[in-house]
Amino acid sequence: MFSLGYGVYLFLFSLGLAVFEIQIEGKHGWAQNLPCWRPRQDSFARKAWLKITGKNLTGYHASLLSLVFLTFHLPFFLGMNWSLIKELEVISGYFLLWVAEDFLWFVLNPYYGMRNFKPENIWWHKKWVGNVMPMDYPVGIGTGFFFSVIAVVFGGGWRTLLDFWMVAAILFSLVLLVVALSEVFWRNR
Repeated sequence: MFSLGYGVYLFLFSLGLAVFEIQIEGKHGWAQNLPCWRPRQDSFARKAWLKITGKNLTGYHASLLSLVFLTFHLPFFLGMNWSLIKELEVISGYFLLWVAEDFLWFVLNPYYGMRNFKPENIWWHKKWVGNVMPMDYPVGIGTGFFFSVIAVVFGGGWRTLLDFWMVAAILFSLVLLVVALSEVFWRNR
């Protein structure tokens, strides 16, 4: 499942999602001003989501996360044989995608960019690694890696871990290219 093409695909998918979300949310991240469903304060779903992610649950995010998760499984519905190892690889890629997509949302969003990628400007990312990145990023990458390790445990072979890191390197190299290009773009505006 992992390949150069898969890394490029994850990048293009994350780039498209980031631009899509910027068009919907504008400067108001985490669906702050969207007229979407929000669970009651005392609901189990809200409390569980808040405990797991540190963020409020919205219908917008529940729908988008679910739709992308289903999209990741499209190859299985188009004839690719399902296996536990392939499923774990799909899930690990899913986590990589969201890290890249979230960061690209800031990089490409005209209200943020790298100059405003700081904890004091981003209320919905409550925990940060220093002032460098939201804690969600290393947690997301680590979770993706964890699913790759589980794939190895279930017989995926050690190559699965190497493939995971190769795809991550391709994906995040392309993300860094966008960062560099966006800095030139924003500076020349």
